[in-house]
Amino acid sequence: MLKLNCNGCDGIYNSIDIHFTKVCDNDCAHCIDHQYNSLGLNRPDVDKIVASVIEQSKGIDDVLFLGGEPCLYLEELVDCVEKIKQSTNLKVFVTTAVP
Repeated sequence: MLKLNCNGCDGIYNSIDIHFTKVCDNDCAHCIDHQYNSLGLNRPDVDKIVASVIEQSKGIDDVLFLGGEPCLYLEELVDCVEKIKQSTNLKVFVTTAVP
């Protein structure tokens, strides 16, 4: 199982934050992930991510995908979102630099 970050697990509003990738094409100097600017061989593991979200979804309000730039792995991102929506009632959000 993949350990996911629970943001604000205080019983008020709970979110699972998934750092989908550290890769980003913006290379912002202020960003903690700015040194990761090339796509690697390690693509996000959709099945592992989805299984972990489902397993840890009790008491959770939503899932947030962030990175790096999650849209650099758009096929995997869409696959994750579709599978999570099919299996849970969670809202899904994506933080991206894509306009």
